[in-house]
Amino acid sequence: APDNVSQATTGSSAPQLVASRLRVPLLPLDDQTAYGHAFRKIHQLRSSARNAAASANDAAELMATTLSSGALLPSGIELL
Repeated sequence: APDNVSQATTGSSAPQLVASRLRVPLLPLDDQTAYGHAFRKIHQLRSSARNAAASANDAAELMATTLSSGALLPSGIELL
């Protein structure tokens, strides 16, 4: 990696990276497909976690609202 960066820089006192000079390694198609599949699964996991967190928050808000309004009673409390 350091050789790749040194070949892609210009100037001596204020070096600048020239992206077009960087060498980008190419993976075989099967490996690219495997990486794509793995990243899709990670994305799905994150999306599912966000949805679960949002649903839990909505449920907690609803319970707090119904407890506050008296529409829901805590367990062990009975109406007189």
